[in-house]
Amino acid sequence: MHIGSLDISQKNGIYYIINHINENKQFYILFDSFELERNDFSSIQSIVSLKDFLINNHFNNDIVSQFLKSLYKQLNFIIKKKYSISFIDISDIMVVDNDKFLFCNFEKLIQINNKKQITITQTYDKRNMFIPREFMKNNIIPMTIPYTSFYYSLGSIIIYCLQYHTDKKISSYNLLQQHKYNKFFFTINNFLNIEPSKRFFILF
Repeated sequence: MHIGSLDISQKNGIYYIINHINENKQFYILFDSFELERNDFSSIQSIVSLKDFLINNHFNNDIVSQFLKSLYKQLNFIIKKKYSISFIDISDIMVVDNDKFLFCNFEKLIQINNKKQITITQTYDKRNMFIPREFMKNNIIPMTIPYTSFYYSLGSIIIYCLQYHTDKKISSYNLLQQHKYNKFFFTINNFLNIEPSKRFFILF
């Protein structure tokens, strides 16, 4: 099974990550951010991609809350290591035991410089619906952006998940308004701030 940049195998009921790049610092930062009790997934019963999880699960208020809590802890770990993320695609997230959501693409980890910025050196597909809006406007590589830019991806992914089993024609704005009294409304609304430097992850 391939999720994000990870190859995950299962043998005798135990999941393992296959590490093809032994000296990659980003791989180990990502792996440590999972905060596993052991170096394998021996205590885990199931791993699925977020895409597959969505097929059988409606993203209700409880799932959105768990999604945010899981990623808040992991992303804070990564940022404390002076790394951030270019952007997050829905294919970069795995679901562990149906209640823990983890970012799992070490190829998108980029070191934060002393100006609290990251430099994007890889090309990307502007048709990707989860890229931050500043990526859409950019026509040059490398591109330097605030390290908080990727939070836009999280907001876009949550809206996509909320829409998955509903009317896809509803706008992002109207969908958010339906949740304006939920505790996660402020968090998602902030992720979608037009100014990347003003995006932040505050947990309700």
